[in-house]
Amino acid sequence: MNRINLLPPELRRKKRKRAVVFEPTQTLMILIVVCELIAFTSVYLVINGKVNTKRKELKDINVEIERLEVEVRDVKRLESEAATLEKKLQIIDQLMFSRIMWSKFLSEFNSTVPESMWITSFTISAQPATAGGKRILILSGNVLNSPTEKAVNLVGVFMNNIRNNPYLSNLLENPELLGTTSEITGDQQVLRFNMSITFK
Repeated sequence: MNRINLLPPELRRKKRKRAVVFEPTQTLMILIVVCELIAFTSVYLVINGKVNTKRKELKDINVEIERLEVEVRDVKRLESEAATLEKKLQIIDQLMFSRIMWSKFLSEFNSTVPESMWITSFTISAQPATAGGKRILILSGNVLNSPTEKAVNLVGVFMNNIRNNPYLSNLLENPELLGTTSEITGDQQVLRFNMSITFK
């Protein structure tokens, strides 16, 4: 059934709007909750911003690391090539020095050999470690008796020439006669000798 209100609008009871009334404790609680929400949201946003910043920095650092790794590989490759070239240069320098040194050495050595003597064997070997590990020059040669001097005396002259040569005396020491044998070839007497000389 429908209800009809026949009272004029002036006399009708106005519906009262209910006012929402909060007590001070409720208001305080609501304010605290709102402040906490704002604080948590602010903290979250700040932390999230820092995390995003750190992620971006980390990404930039990783990109830089990758770039530097490429450069490090290039540097290592260049260092390896430089070391190889340095070794080659050292070998070339040693060969050049050795060539010059041996040329001079052989020229000086040749000047010490008496006229009727010739060298048949010329080898360099290392001494055993017990003897200091120095290199030894081992010579074999032949000497003809000359009309003025015996072959044995010419070997002594040769050894003295080595000792007295200014260039060779800086490189060699202790010429030592290891042995001699005498042969007659045709009408000539030939003295074969072996000698060792230590490099300084």
